[in-house]
Amino acid sequence: MPFSVFVRGDGPLDRAELEELLAIMESREHPPDRARWLMHPEAGDPWLSLFTHDDAGSPPALPLATLARGRWAGELSKVELSVSFTSPLFPRNLADMLDLALRLARQLDARVYEEQGNREVTVENIDTLLDPDGEYAAGLISFWQSGRKRLLHENQAAFELPLGAIDCAGDYFAFHFPVGRAPPPLADLVLGTPAHLTPHLLEHSAVLEHTARGEGAVRILRLGDAVWVRPYWSELTFAELAAEVLPAVDRVGARLGVAPRLLGQPIDAARREAIAARTGGLGVEFFEWLVHGIEPAR
Repeated sequence: MPFSVFVRGDGPLDRAELEELLAIMESREHPPDRARWLMHPEAGDPWLSLFTHDDAGSPPALPLATLARGRWAGELSKVELSVSFTSPLFPRNLADMLDLALRLARQLDARVYEEQGNREVTVENIDTLLDPDGEYAAGLISFWQSGRKRLLHENQAAFELPLGAIDCAGDYFAFHFPVGRAPPPLADLVLGTPAHLTPHLLEHSAVLEHTARGEGAVRILRLGDAVWVRPYWSELTFAELAAEVLPAVDRVGARLGVAPRLLGQPIDAARREAIAARTGGLGVEFFEWLVHGIEPAR
């Protein structure tokens, strides 16, 4: 579940003022969940999802012409800012999101509330809330760290940005090789690893580390009569992970003589090409394409 804060006032918020404030930020619309994705103003990488909530309490007796204007058209009641708990950049994203929320509140004559305890966030208490030694920030960071560990040990994958109310899914880039017999030893499965990756052999899996970056990139698992090749969800971007996982899938497939499957579907040459063509962006975009057929933004 993502972490969200809400900007709301005593009455409707000025939608035009909000649009003016956001116009200077790098963002793009995300129609499937009616969000606006904001990129971080300094780093330019995925930062947060912004949702606008309308006051949609229209009585059914009103005619459509009335619903199309004024209060019953759905005035802007609150703005939601949401960051992914599975992003490796959660601590930075959280702190900068709260700063943005306070700036929006100041301009919109509103207040900021966080969802964990429904407490108000103010310029007076934000430093206390974000104190890494304080109970509030320490609890959020502990939850984030636990979630990041689950990505490595469970069949989970990260989203850089929330999709509505979710920020992770079953691993959408885990390739399955149904060998049907005992697979070769891990030492054989990592043969041909390129020089920029360092293989680390564990009991049931091998991790290919990006040596220069000091970050895991690929995990190869022997499970029963099958082999899995999936990302090692580290601080590498999805595009960087995919650039290492796909060649590893090719190498393992050649060694096993078995075609891989992704989400239960066999991967032939055409499907592999289609997958590779969509791995240069965000993981959350790849997930939407793979599961829902929504093409990544260009």
